[in-house]
Amino acid sequence: FNSLIDLANPTKKYEKIKHKLKRLIPSPNSHFLISKCLKCRKINIFFSHTRVSKKCVECSVTLTKPTGGKIKTTQNCLVLKHFYKIW
Repeated sequence: FNSLIDLANPTKKYEKIKHKLKRLIPSPNSHFLISKCLKCRKINIFFSHTRVSKKCVECSVTLTKPTGGKIKTTQNCLVLKHFYKIW
């Protein structure tokens, strides 16, 4: 790393690589996803670090596969938005 880093105003890139508790403002690495099924155009909401594969509510097409960390979306899934709070 460069020795001329401004610790009072770090860049987003620098903050993202730090551990979630060591950031200037602690924030989680996980989030919720709003996605659209490309087969039936139904909107689905799921968690980014889920341990089971998720299927579309309407047509039962597999949208995500677990990888041990973050999920991997399939070709049938289009991610529209990421958000941290569901309420």
